[in-house]
Amino acid sequence: MPAWTLIAALAMQAPSSKDCGAAHRARKIAETRRVVLATAPLEPYVGEMPTPAGHRECVRLTFSIDSQGRAVDMHVSESSGDFVLVLDARRALSRYRFVPAVDGASKRYTLVFNVTENQWPSAPP
Repeated sequence: MPAWTLIAALAMQAPSSKDCGAAHRARKIAETRRVVLATAPLEPYVGEMPTPAGHRECVRLTFSIDSQGRAVDMHVSESSGDFVLVLDARRALSRYRFVPAVDGASKRYTLVFNVTENQWPSAPP
């Protein structure tokens, strides 16, 4: 997908809530979590000027699961607008593994990634 297409899509999908709809879609997200077999880490981004508290960012992705248990046809349904988080969430979701779809079922699933970005790293112990 060209970068300009992704940027245009993000501009149209401003979050309607601070959690990218996680509370409103709790049942759908719980249904999705039941078919997760393996997850992948999502590393919070720390920019050039971090703050003690950082700031909360979110992205809601909808997708289907193929016959090999991979997320396919990913769509950014809602985002707080952090371009780096969207890319990282899509990358992480592509590494997730799910219970494989049966007989080419095209059911849609939903996950919300919430992170605190641009926060000072923890002090060493």
